[in-house]
Amino acid sequence: MYFFRLCIALLSLCVSVFAWGENLVSIEADFEQIITSEDGIPARYEGKIFGKTPSQVKWDYQNPLKKEIYMRDNEVVIYEPSLEQVSYSRLKDKTDFISIIKSAKKQDDGAYHTKVEGVEYKLFVDKNDKPERIEFVDSMGAKTTLKLSNVKLNKNINESIFNFTPPQGVEIVELKSR
Repeated sequence: MYFFRLCIALLSLCVSVFAWGENLVSIEADFEQIITSEDGIPARYEGKIFGKTPSQVKWDYQNPLKKEIYMRDNEVVIYEPSLEQVSYSRLKDKTDFISIIKSAKKQDDGAYHTKVEGVEYKLFVDKNDKPERIEFVDSMGAKTTLKLSNVKLNKNINESIFNFTPPQGVEIVELKSR
């Protein structure tokens, strides 16, 4: 369930970089996610993220394995084609994107800082004020860097991209709320 909360927080933070831009309604970007364990062992993922305020997200992981994560309010769906499995779960808390957006503040280092569930996040923007990188260290000591590229803001994203229909024959797993 930690992974689900991480994904929610990451999208929220992508959007929170625009605390001064109350008109932000969507984001689409390629991402590279590098998670380095407390022992210094890195894991690298890449894919594409789609988000629409206030609470729709799709993470489309491409490498090293294909995985799709759909989030809406506090509902999470994970489709793992290699396992032929779909997991459904609910988070106890609904993510309030608007309050997170308003909480990020520019600091002297030029980054935007915010704290979500006890974790401090640093957000960096490029010269065009688009998010380019998010960094944080989780409660387990793992450092995560999320690099964004080909960022498109306020692009019309078809609502159907956030809807998931399980393929025939996959195992359906219902997870407890966390």
